[in-house]
Amino acid sequence: MIEKPVLLKSIFATTIFIMMVSSGFAQLNNSATAEISQRFTESVTNVLQEKVYLHTDKSAYIVGETLWFKAYNVDAATHRLSGMSKVLYVELLNDQGKAVKQEAIRLAGGLGNSQFFITADLQTGLYTLRAYTSWMKNFDHSFIFNKTLTIVNPSTPITTGPVSPDDSLFLEFFPEGGNFVNGLSSRLSVQALNGEGNGQNI
Repeated sequence: MIEKPVLLKSIFATTIFIMMVSSGFAQLNNSATAEISQRFTESVTNVLQEKVYLHTDKSAYIVGETLWFKAYNVDAATHRLSGMSKVLYVELLNDQGKAVKQEAIRLAGGLGNSQFFITADLQTGLYTLRAYTSWMKNFDHSFIFNKTLTIVNPSTPITTGPVSPDDSLFLEFFPEGGNFVNGLSSRLSVQALNGEGNGQNI
C-alpha cells in the first residue's frame, strides 16, 4: 500500500510535468504553426483530388431537344468513384463564357444524372458544358470538366444576299442523334456560316 505522502508527491510531480509540456507547446511561434498548417493542407490536397466526367447522349442539339448527361466523380489519383462530394455543379456556357443554364445535382457514390432542356432563346453556336464540385475549386482548373457542344436554332436570322466569291463559307453538318449509323437512314441538319460568323443562304 502506497503511503499518502508518497502518493501526493507522485501526483504533484505528474502535475508539474504536464504543466511544463503544455507550456512548451504554447511557446511555439507563429511561423512554426503556419508551417505545420501549410504542410497539413498540402498533404491533404495531394491525396484528395477529384476529377469529373460528364457523358452526354450526343454532341449536337437542336432547340426543343433535351441534353441528357450522366456524371462520374472519381479520385484523380486512382480514377475510382469518389463518394466525398455530394453535390455537382453543372453549367452550360455560351461562346462569351456566360452561363445560360445552371444546375446543382446530387451525387450518390460518385454518380449522378440530370438534363438541360434546350430552349428557343439559345442562339446557334458552340457552347461549353462545364462541371465541378466545391472541393475542386481548391485545385488547378484543369481538373474542372469542359466539353464543347453545338446548338442549332433554325430560327436564327440568315442573310439572303448572294455569296461573294471573296467570302469564306463554312458548312457544319449535324446528324440526328449525333452520329450516322451505317445502313440506317437519318435526318441531317446543315448550317452555312460566312466569314463573319453569320448565317448564309446556300
